[in-house]
Amino acid sequence: MRYINLTEAYSRQKTLDNYGDRLSKELSDEYNYSDHKTTPEQAIEHFEANDPTPKKAYVKHFIRWYLDGSLQRLEDTSKATKPLQLYNKFRLRDDVPDIATMTFDDLLDLGEKLASTASNSEISKSEEEEFYKNGSAQLLVNNDEWKVVIPKTEEASVYFGRNTRWCTAATETTNYFGYYNKQGKLYIILQKKLNKRWQFHFETSQFMDEKDHQISKEDKDEIGNKSGVFNCIDLSKDGLLIKHIPNPTFQQMKIAVKENALSLFYINDKTQIPKEIYKSISTEDSHRLLGLSDKRVHALYKAIEDDISKNQIIAYVAIEPSRWKNLQEKHQTKETNDAVYTRNKKIIFYSGFASDEKLADLLRNFSGSYISTVCDMIKERNEIMQENTLTVCLGYEPSTLFMYVNKSRNGKLKTVPITEEILLNVVDNNDYYLSSLGHIVRELADHPALTERVMKKYISECVELFFQIKSPSDDLKKWAYELFSERDIDPTKYRWQAKQ
Repeated sequence: MRYINLTEAYSRQKTLDNYGDRLSKELSDEYNYSDHKTTPEQAIEHFEANDPTPKKAYVKHFIRWYLDGSLQRLEDTSKATKPLQLYNKFRLRDDVPDIATMTFDDLLDLGEKLASTASNSEISKSEEEEFYKNGSAQLLVNNDEWKVVIPKTEEASVYFGRNTRWCTAATETTNYFGYYNKQGKLYIILQKKLNKRWQFHFETSQFMDEKDHQISKEDKDEIGNKSGVFNCIDLSKDGLLIKHIPNPTFQQMKIAVKENALSLFYINDKTQIPKEIYKSISTEDSHRLLGLSDKRVHALYKAIEDDISKNQIIAYVAIEPSRWKNLQEKHQTKETNDAVYTRNKKIIFYSGFASDEKLADLLRNFSGSYISTVCDMIKERNEIMQENTLTVCLGYEPSTLFMYVNKSRNGKLKTVPITEEILLNVVDNNDYYLSSLGHIVRELADHPALTERVMKKYISECVELFFQIKSPSDDLKKWAYELFSERDIDPTKYRWQAKQ
């Protein structure tokens, strides 16, 4: 025998002080997918509203169940009101366990036992037929093994959901049939021989057993296939629901794609989609879909490539320039390349129409991060790196460039001759790093292009470069120290000091 003090004063504030922080974390986890935010105060009020005792003796148990996870959603709290009424009435019986030892599901199980509810098999056949006759329910499947019903009213939902914990079958608490029904049809599935039932709601991806627990995808697929409920989905109203069908038929794919071309990307990845399905997509929809990134985009292109438009080709390649190699030869034109280039500069890596100006423009736009790729591409095509590209490479990453030029990267890269004008342009035309100038000075120490004119321009940008020059001339030294004096710089702070 156990004793519960039903007269002890209840304090909401004390409860909030004791459990507020922990409730706040759990509530945040539950509702972080939506704009709806529930505070600990609101949650406690919700528990109080579903506690049938005047002194709210069971609020602390609601909190315990919610924190330990056996009560997974606040909306399920109302399921406990009737079981708690029964527990409160019979709690002193020897066969009724102490509520402190029970989980939320244990309480619901006990409530069903105490209420001595009728089993699923006791549904009156004549009463059931009346729902079909008056249009309150629709019988979709009825054979020796399975029955599938769509309830169309709350009354029918309660009737066919008897002896379950579905909120759509609730009578003592808030019934959510209307909430779900306005989003899409509810399918109630009965396996006759085992007397088990499930409720599927495809729009919200809820596939619930009798205890209102989500079943696994494997169980959902097996039940859906065997019961025939997948064949009952109206894809003409929402083609995207095809994502729930593990092995859609040709007709189902055709209907879904016709209703919404995006359904193409919701069909099970393992399903082989016939070419006729791709060809059935309208020109307007195919133009939109070709801009997506998916293996099925290529299949769509192959299906319509003989009749594809210029704009469709651009959409297809611009999102992933590597698709250039998939184009028919007649489509691989400079005009196509130029049109794609305006949307995605990386096309020049794949199309073969890489001009010096475009390569330099791409490297400037991507801060030189593609220098290795550009070097590899030029070398692979046995071309010569031209002046604009060379200038940008020297400005951003000369170390990478010289690795290619000096054969340390699988062969020597050819470039146009490095001239004084190119070295001067490095400063004028690039958002260079100062370390790049130092690397150029060290690498090209004896190069005729590294004139005093160039060195003066580099030193003007970074005076420390003067001390990296191996044998500065007297004129350069004099000029450098005049520069130091103008800028009030002490040359002795550097690694070594040239003699004046």
